[in-house]
Amino acid sequence: MNRGDWQSAVHARAGVLPRAGRGEAAGVRITGCREKHHHDESYACGTENYQASESYSCGSTQSCSSRSNGNGSFTRSCTSVPRTCTRSVTRTRTKYCSRPIYRTWCDYVTQDWVPVRSEVVTGEGHDGLRFADLATAGDLERTVQSGAYAVVFSYGDDGETYTRDTPKAEYDGWQAGEDVLVSVDHLHGPTGVRRPNEER
Repeated sequence: MNRGDWQSAVHARAGVLPRAGRGEAAGVRITGCREKHHHDESYACGTENYQASESYSCGSTQSCSSRSNGNGSFTRSCTSVPRTCTRSVTRTRTKYCSRPIYRTWCDYVTQDWVPVRSEVVTGEGHDGLRFADLATAGDLERTVQSGAYAVVFSYGDDGETYTRDTPKAEYDGWQAGEDVLVSVDHLHGPTGVRRPNEER
C-alpha cells in the first residue's frame, strides 16, 4: 500500500509476519522524498503607515440656563463646556509579511489489513445470538468481530414503537415483554424510557 507522510514521522523498518493473525509489524520501505509546502510563516518585514482617528480638545461651548427669582424676573447663568473633536492622523506600525515553509515529504510502501469478505448475522432476543463464523486462510488473514444492539419499546394505544441503540451490557439487561414507561414529547416524539420502579 502506497502512503506518504512528513519525514520526521516516517521510519524505514522490516516487516514482521503475523502468526495466527496476530503479532505482525508492518514494514516500511521509503521510495522517495521531496520538499513540500508545510505551512506559511508570518514575519516582521519593516514598517507601514496607517490612518487612525484621535480625539482632541477644540475649544468650548456655552451652556446657559434661566432660573426664576419668584418676582417675575429671571436670573440667567452660563457655564463653559469643553468641546471634543476628532481628526485623522497618520501612524506607524510593524508590517508583517508571509513566506512559505517547506518540509521533507516522503512516499513509502507498507502493509495494511484490508477487508476480504464479511458476513452479517442478525437476530432477536438473547438466545442464539452469535457472530458469523468465518474461517481464515492461513496466518495472513484474521477475523474482526463487531456487534450493534438495539432495544425496541412499544407504547401507546396504536402500537407505536421507540427504538434505542444500546451497548451490549445494557441490551443484556432488558427482557422481552418487560413493562416500561416511555416519555413522549408531543412535538418531537419519544425522549426516553425507564422501568416503573426507577426514579426519574
